Amino acid sequence: MPHHLQRAQQIHSADIELKRQVDWLVQRQAAAQATNQHPATRNAASPKKILVVDDSPTICKLVAITLEKHGYHVVSAPDGLEGLAKVNDTHPNLILLDITMPRMDGYQLCRIVKSNPATQHIPVIMLSGKDGFFDKVRGRAAGAASHITKPFEATTLLQTVQKYIDAENANKTQSENDPTQEPVKRARSII
Repeated sequence: MPHHLQRAQQIHSADIELKRQVDWLVQRQAAAQATNQHPATRNAASPKKILVVDDSPTICKLVAITLEKHGYHVVSAPDGLEGLAKVNDTHPNLILLDITMPRMDGYQLCRIVKSNPATQHIPVIMLSGKDGFFDKVRGRAAGAASHITKPFEATTLLQTVQKYIDAENANKTQSENDPTQEPVKRARSII
């Protein structure tokens, strides 16, 4: 049990309502620790991580508010270099990536993510104030799955994110149920 909860139990033992709430927190903490001991349970219950790489704090906040309301965990970075570090640290399920940023632009970061075998499976959606055909083609050439033009509606953002998150889940389920993968699964269980 965390020290702060033990201390709270000792200090406020006379206040019955407060003690009940502290006891509830202790039980909740114990349940969370028990769940976290089982990786399969932890992965199933954890929210999908979205990395937003944009030099505009307003866009980062707007995206975070919109997606966190729908159960996503949002991490942000202000430029491409920090975004690259966060990709390696957080292992996001999806990346929302501005094109024009200081230090490293979105096209460069997208190419790096897509050229790395450990991250190439992560869908990248470009966010840009540029709506030109050339910009969309350049994003696709870098490996982006889609493009959202700023300013965007919250529903557009949410639908696009859900589309790629759902596709990721479908691909995972399909590969788990793929009979051609059975020899691979057996080999992994032996090793």
